[in-house]
Amino acid sequence: MECKNLRVKRFVSLTFLLKLLKVDLQRKFLSNLSLALKEYLYKGTLPLKEEILKELIVYSEKILLKGLKVHCERIFVSQIKKENAVELYELSKMSGAEDLREACLQVIASNLSHFVDELASVLRTRCSKKNS
Repeated sequence: MECKNLRVKRFVSLTFLLKLLKVDLQRKFLSNLSLALKEYLYKGTLPLKEEILKELIVYSEKILLKGLKVHCERIFVSQIKKENAVELYELSKMSGAEDLREACLQVIASNLSHFVDELASVLRTRCSKKNS
């Protein structure tokens, strides 16, 4: 009985610590996002960190800051390569960034053979794993 109580206490303590960690991470994330938003509103500049820019473009759609969305969109359009085109296309769908979506589709279309080769490679790998 004593051993069971100890396990329960450890589980409760671990669960509590994980919740605190989650809240702390959310607070840090929101803090970074709010700092980036303040920087844009007061200075007209954006952070260089891609992850924050991704969150900003999605958030700008929610809070109806079209200028922020356009600014982020221009940055991402200038960074499109065949290696990140699909990821940025997904981001454009989440944020409603039509110019980014169109630019991604142009890169994908102009590098279609690359994407077909990648897809074939993935399919070969999956088939070989199933046959093993």
